[in-house]
Parts: sequence; structure tokens; C-alpha cells
Amino acid sequence: MPQSDVAPETESWSVCADVSWLDAPGELMLFDARTETYHVLNPAAAAIWRLIAAGASVERAAAELGARFGVASAQMTADVRACVAELAARGLLVRGAAR
Repeated sequence: MPQSDVAPETESWSVCADVSWLDAPGELMLFDARTETYHVLNPAAAAIWRLIAAGASVERAAAELGARFGVASAQMTADVRACVAELAARGLLVRGAAR
């Protein structure tokens, strides 16, 4: 993956304006109105989504999840960065803080 596709650790992201989401028991569902596509996130991606949607940076989300699940900082940061990059590639997250 090119370096430009990877989220810097302190970079902020926000939910795309065209994406609505429902945090239901046991799953997190997204709907992209531009593509009329539904997405269901697995529990790990849902935990990352919730933190990013609440305004956490990649670094802060990784630190919080690493502490919660006992995962080494470097590994959790890599996992969060990969998840954010995938969500951004699908147009569900955009760079920058929510407006």
C-alpha cells in the first residue's frame, strides 16, 4: 500500500456526510447513501469506528483499544491504521474533523 494511503497516527478522521449508521446490539451497520450500500462491521472494526466517529485520532483510538484489550501499542496502531485506511478507501471516512 502506498504511504499516502496510510493514516498518520495523529490525523483526525470523520464520518462521511453521506454515511448514516446504527449501533445495534451485537453489530454496527453503516449505510452509504451515495452508493446505496450497506456495510456491517465486525466487532473490532466497530470498536474503531465508534472511537473515530466520536472524534478520536488514530493514535488515541489505538491507545484506548490497546489498553482495553491488552494488545501491544505498535500492533494496535497498525491495526487501527489499516482499518481506517480501508474505511476511507470505501468512502465511509474522510480526512479531518467533523464539521
